[in-house]
Amino acid sequence: MEILIADGNSTDETLSIINMVSLESEIPISVLNNPHGIVPTGLNILFLIVKGEIIIRVDGHTVLSTDYVRQCVMALEFTGVDNVGGRMRAIGTTAFGRAVVEATSHPFGIGNSKFHYSDKLEDVDTVYLGAWPKRVFEKIGLFDEELVRNQDDEFNYRIREAGGQILLHPSIKSLYTVRSTPEALWKQYYQYGYWKVRVLQKHPRQMSLRQFIPPVFALSIFISLLLTLFFPWGWFPLTIILGLYIVVNLGFSISLAFKQ
Repeated sequence: MEILIADGNSTDETLSIINMVSLESEIPISVLNNPHGIVPTGLNILFLIVKGEIIIRVDGHTVLSTDYVRQCVMALEFTGVDNVGGRMRAIGTTAFGRAVVEATSHPFGIGNSKFHYSDKLEDVDTVYLGAWPKRVFEKIGLFDEELVRNQDDEFNYRIREAGGQILLHPSIKSLYTVRSTPEALWKQYYQYGYWKVRVLQKHPRQMSLRQFIPPVFALSIFISLLLTLFFPWGWFPLTIILGLYIVVNLGFSISLAFKQ
């Protein structure tokens, strides 16, 4: 085993902690500089020098279960798939963060991104983090360095397009700390939306119905607002659209609140 770390110009105690851990680790730890400071360039820098036949990705904000590596290796060896991962079990450190956990762990809040909430062994479009045989990168290439966000979606699309299989495995477990403030969450999801458009531009066949629902919803509200300026009946569609959304949203929110 080897541990490779891409350091994106960190200014906190990251490097000193790594150095301290390295002194006690039986596994060799290497740190490489990632001058661009974004995920795809950091991963690609590491993939160019990795020695192992299985590559397992680990991001910040994440704590792995003690058997995470073993479960990834076993899943890859027993199934022969091209990428495995587990459910992203979210945790929050503030009251707002705990609310975000509930919203992003439910199909109403996150759509059909199953790695957010599914505990089933099943084929999926994408998984959290990922573990791959090295041959996958030799076949389809590295991560797209243009994509600050959503580079994993684009990479997993290329896997599927090449006939590969992606597996969500319930035995692969980790904890992910969500953003703890509205500002941080807004920035994160704005970037997701922005770069998702670029992914769809590059791979139009990746588009699915669920990706059009949010913009259609927002556009319907905007058009309804315009109609209210010119027609007396313009308030009717606006009331119906917003009313239905608020009722359904409150229903799921109250249900989740009672469960917690």
